[in-house]
Amino acid sequence: MKDPKNRTAYVGTDNTLAGADLGKQAAKKMKADGITKGTISIVCVDRAQPTMILREKGVKAGFKEVMGVDANNFKWLETIQDKDQAAVSKEQLEGQLTANKDLVTVFSLGSEGPDVGVMEAIKSQGKAGKVLHFGFDYTPTWEKGIDNGLITGIVDQDAYNIGVQVIKNLDKTVKGEKIDSTIPIDVKYVEAKDIVSYGKEKEKQMTKETKD
Repeated sequence: MKDPKNRTAYVGTDNTLAGADLGKQAAKKMKADGITKGTISIVCVDRAQPTMILREKGVKAGFKEVMGVDANNFKWLETIQDKDQAAVSKEQLEGQLTANKDLVTVFSLGSEGPDVGVMEAIKSQGKAGKVLHFGFDYTPTWEKGIDNGLITGIVDQDAYNIGVQVIKNLDKTVKGEKIDSTIPIDVKYVEAKDIVSYGKEKEKQMTKETKD
């Protein structure tokens, strides 16, 4: 619902903050790896989509906050959009990798197209394990890139907690209790090495709740 006046409250992900978390985690990893300069790419489904705009804004802000003065040593390329077509993002990112030998990090901001396209481009250009890749939202697709160094880490929206908080706050509203107009739910950062186990835990959680 776009108009806040037409809703009682919003429960869910703050995409700017979620993007900032991803940007911060990327900067921490890069600093730990001694990466203090280079070129960065962002890949999304649609640059005009409000969700993607907020995530990109957050990524850049979070990255700058943690990277500090060294943030000025990095160049952000024009954001790639693929309309959720992996072949499109693969081709465009391959072009960026070829034209920018100092490309060190890629952010994919959600959906299967960018996720797959980025991993395939990194692999085809022989950059696996050399170019860091940070993604948005858990999907089993990530598991295909872990052993090959095609994904570094992701932030994942907590859909389960969002659902819980929706019901809790709906109950409060029915009872006449006052609730906040915005109830943000934090995302979770998951390193590549933990993605498989994280996915299994999510599956167990959803299966348990379905049975209950």
